[in-house]
Amino acid sequence: LIAWRTADHPSIGRRWTLCGAYMLSAVGLLTMALLRNFGGGYPIAFSALTIISKCGAAAAFQLSYIYPTELFPAAIRTLALGVGNVPGRLAGILAPQAANVPSLWLELSLGVLALLV
Repeated sequence: LIAWRTADHPSIGRRWTLCGAYMLSAVGLLTMALLRNFGGGYPIAFSALTIISKCGAAAAFQLSYIYPTELFPAAIRTLALGVGNVPGRLAGILAPQAANVPSLWLELSLGVLALLV
């Protein structure tokens, strides 16, 4: 709901809302990697960062359908949306695999997912 309200706000707009959603997700994932590596046992903070990262990724995914329709003409819109969805689909494929990675490499998997976002 916050992304919807800020995307239609005249001073913020769709571009900054989309960038903010991507940054929210990436910063949440990187913070989870650092917290796990240096912080240790903070399960509540880790869960909160997981929810924050998921909300950022979901907002960016929804806004990625709205914003390109204003940028591209109708002739190349489907190609542009297809190319734009590739990183989101790759992250969706790789995200469940992060749970199967041994605890030593969890930081690496969270870092890779943050770079994909």
